[in-house]
Amino acid sequence: MDYDVALKAIFQSHSSQFFFHLLGSRPVRQLSVEFVSVEKRIPDLVFELEDGRILHVELQVDNDPTMPWRMLQYYWLLRSNYRDHVVVQAVVYVGNARLRMSSEIDEGSLQFRYSLVDIRQFSGEVFLQSPSSSERALALLCPVPDARETIARVLRSWAEVPFDERNNLLETLVILSGLRGLKSVVQERLPSMAINTEVLIRDNEWFQEWKELGVKEGRQEGVKEGLQEGRQEGRQEGQKEGRSALLRRLIERKFGPLPQWAEDRLSGATAEQLDECALRILDASALEQIFG
Repeated sequence: MDYDVALKAIFQSHSSQFFFHLLGSRPVRQLSVEFVSVEKRIPDLVFELEDGRILHVELQVDNDPTMPWRMLQYYWLLRSNYRDHVVVQAVVYVGNARLRMSSEIDEGSLQFRYSLVDIRQFSGEVFLQSPSSSERALALLCPVPDARETIARVLRSWAEVPFDERNNLLETLVILSGLRGLKSVVQERLPSMAINTEVLIRDNEWFQEWKELGVKEGRQEGVKEGLQEGRQEGRQEGQKEGRSALLRRLIERKFGPLPQWAEDRLSGATAEQLDECALRILDASALEQIFG
């Protein structure tokens, strides 16, 4: 899942808070739109608003100097298909660099413009208060007093979300955190928030065996019941040894044979520390980064 897919998934939930603040009107249904000419054109999002207008939204992570011309092409295609509706357009910029795109074309007889919105112009609180679970993740892209606390609030708000849905939400949060350089902060919060880490490793070839060792079950049970003295010590110790052996193989696959200091760290690590090391493999470019 990349930024574009993750963001579309959030906005497809109708994101009532965002569009209401942007336009004063909420979507009532999403329209399936696809244009075929010399090349196929598929706009990011097209909605019919409650007031009858057609809303076209493009999501941008980078500054594209051709954006006005792309939007003009989409406008003509949409207007041709929805002749009895007013078409409004918006580009929502979610990138980290300063917004430098233009939102208009002014070439004498040709004048065209659309809304250009930097998501950072919104307060993170707007999204934190959203009834949509997925839309709350957008708070991470907005100016907030404390990024760590914002992440914690988002995660706490998902505590009662069904397990499978929560996995998808977490994956989205990790993806969006990369847009603001906050991925490591999100990863720091995961163990303490009792969120399943499997989604972070599900599609990574180094971690396909990790699932089979019961990381998900072990972490959830440990958070739910607490690691009380004497509780299932044998099973937990066996899981720890299994994780340690697998982690050693994963590290060696990426970085080669382990030096003695790394072997010592693995041998003395707790189950929770092993899980933390496993998460760090995702982004580590050096062996030392895995062990913090």
